[in-house]
Amino acid sequence: MEQSYLEYFYYYPIQNGFVTFMLGFLFSLTIYHFLLYFQQKDSLYLYYSGYTFFIMLSQFNHIPDGFLRKLIYPSLNLGSYTPVFTEAYYILYFVFAFKFLNVKKQFPKWHAICFKILYWVIGFCVIKLLLYIFSGDYVYLDLGYLIFTVLMSILGIITYIPFFKMHS
Repeated sequence: MEQSYLEYFYYYPIQNGFVTFMLGFLFSLTIYHFLLYFQQKDSLYLYYSGYTFFIMLSQFNHIPDGFLRKLIYPSLNLGSYTPVFTEAYYILYFVFAFKFLNVKKQFPKWHAICFKILYWVIGFCVIKLLLYIFSGDYVYLDLGYLIFTVLMSILGIITYIPFFKMHS
């Protein structure tokens, strides 16, 4: 039975170049917002640029071949740091969202609570990254990412509390 183009696109996203196209688009967004930061002098653009940059880095392991794989992968060993990049873009998105929604002005108490928790999460991420760098054991990154996911989920739930208490 013959496969349609849509089925091929759906079942083989890496082979058809869609992932590479999206990474190129993310790279364009990263550069665009990075340049907007210098023009507008607004840190929101820098946070968003960092966010898209780390999304792009976290997806590089899906590129099967091509010049990017040959250029970047052997020298930087990006594949083993995928959880670190994912954690970085989660954290940057959290900071971006808080600044964008002006939570510090609207809910100063909740802003302080959430950022104290976020600093603990960042400390946890740095410790597990250092453990991985010095020991070379990928278990620290792998298990640490699972713990990070739980911590960020709890932080996400805590973050919604002031918005539900807000009167419109």
